[in-house]
Amino acid sequence: MGKKETVFKTKWFSVESEEFEHIPALEGKPIYRINTGDCVVILALTRDKKIVLVRQFRPAVNKYVTELPAGGVGNNEVLEKAAARELLEETGYLCQKLAYIGKALVAADRINGDVHIFFGKDAEKNSTHKAEEGIEVLEASLDELRTLVRKGEFEQLGCLGVILLIEWITGENLD
Repeated sequence: MGKKETVFKTKWFSVESEEFEHIPALEGKPIYRINTGDCVVILALTRDKKIVLVRQFRPAVNKYVTELPAGGVGNNEVLEKAAARELLEETGYLCQKLAYIGKALVAADRINGDVHIFFGKDAEKNSTHKAEEGIEVLEASLDELRTLVRKGEFEQLGCLGVILLIEWITGENLD
């Protein structure tokens, strides 16, 4: 391992350069990685098998994006509490139990941070809590979600992976 240094830092992420002199393909050039904190993503399923989705503006791609509820894990925050907090903050929904499915990488070629996946059934709208400002909350059956994907209105590849992983690991039929 060669020289490593932080070249840019915000409250959400940092960019780090590192040299790997022992890897000829890099030709002595540094790689750059984005370091993020851990985050959670939640697939919350209502009693009538609708998936709770959020639609919000994402400045990085300069457009509104439909996705699963997700967010960062605070310092020393328990993952399950972070998942429940993010689901409530973003959507106003609660699940009696959120099951931890596992963790995954977003883009191992450039991003260093774990995504922790949770699954909750029987999601219910909390009548006293409103969704976070700037977030539109949607519900879609798996078939309706497939239609959104085909129409290019749901482009979050990682969220599709979460759905597949939940079906494979839990054996839950989301249809």
